[in-house]
Amino acid sequence: MIVVSPKKRNVLILSIDCLGMDKYLRFRENHLPFFRFLESKGTLFLNAFATSSSTTPSMASALTGMLPPQHGVRCTRGYSLDARVSTLAQFYKDEGLVTRAFVSGPLLPETGLNRGFDDYHHAAPHATLKIARWTLRRSRLNKNEKDLFAWLRRGEGEARRFEWIHLVDLHNRWKGGRLLRRRKPSFEQSLAGIDRKVKRILERVDLENTSLVILADHGHYVREIDGEGWGTSLNEGHGYGVLDLLVRVPVLFVCPGIVPEGRTVEDIVQTTDIMRTLLEQESVDVKEAIHGKRLTPLLEQGSDAMRPVRRYVYVSACGSILKGTRNHFHGVRGERWKYVEGMGPASTRDAELYDLENDPDERRNVIEERREIAHEMKDGLHRICFGKD
Repeated sequence: MIVVSPKKRNVLILSIDCLGMDKYLRFRENHLPFFRFLESKGTLFLNAFATSSSTTPSMASALTGMLPPQHGVRCTRGYSLDARVSTLAQFYKDEGLVTRAFVSGPLLPETGLNRGFDDYHHAAPHATLKIARWTLRRSRLNKNEKDLFAWLRRGEGEARRFEWIHLVDLHNRWKGGRLLRRRKPSFEQSLAGIDRKVKRILERVDLENTSLVILADHGHYVREIDGEGWGTSLNEGHGYGVLDLLVRVPVLFVCPGIVPEGRTVEDIVQTTDIMRTLLEQESVDVKEAIHGKRLTPLLEQGSDAMRPVRRYVYVSACGSILKGTRNHFHGVRGERWKYVEGMGPASTRDAELYDLENDPDERRNVIEERREIAHEMKDGLHRICFGKD
């Protein structure tokens, strides 16, 4: 049985940009030894889904328990949290915790994700240098890493705290941070670097008295790893689709004495579930109508827990590569089927249906053959979007 967290327990959310579950499983044996250690200390969800293949709406969902249509952050830039939406940081602040965040990438304060944080530090991922007609970018990863550890030292000895750290190393892979140096490290090298960095971070954390959640904001397509034919001409990228490659992410709970050790759970879950599950450990009642579910039964019993009758998870695509909101789209994913359609009345996108059991790479739209399934899932999508599910 899940034990309510003692009042002295800290909380840390560690989010990693671009770490899809496909890459995590493929490279964890050779490149993620510390993550493997953490798995032995906690529970890993094998089929967790982000709400978006872009960072800002995805992390807004994890921190509010709501979907993009509900919390208001519909895309990477140009949107902010609805004023009526409460964040996880606000709940913890009300419980008396010091709330701190060290983030990067598009997670700027104007998104509203700083709501409830006493200290919200945004580190720009790169510096820009203009020379005549040319604009050059220089990585700030090395400087930001030094700033991160200085930030961690400043928080040591604080009262009980909730912290969120977002790492962009896989997304912003300018090698060595040197101006004009164009060659980037491989994805695998960057992944191994993330493993080492997470180890260094957690060496400064009292894990026995910390509820730790590690997740990714979305996955990432890498041509040299994934091959061609994934709906893009890019060498690497995300935000352009809702393939499992782009929205299936690792979610790992490490909470000694609370969450079982060395367990994996295969049930479909969503990153919106993190907020309600963490607050339940504190006996905090979330009275708002949020989308996130309780993961407590799955943490207690694994995949032998009584399953809901049926669950669809929400997925959306809004990346800049789509060139405008009329090309944004969203959908729902179940155990076997995935349905997607254009977002809003101005959309030009036709509806699609994929049979994940027989077509796991989502290359064949079968909506004409399975109209009844598509209709059922469309109804499920609309129930979710209008807050009735």
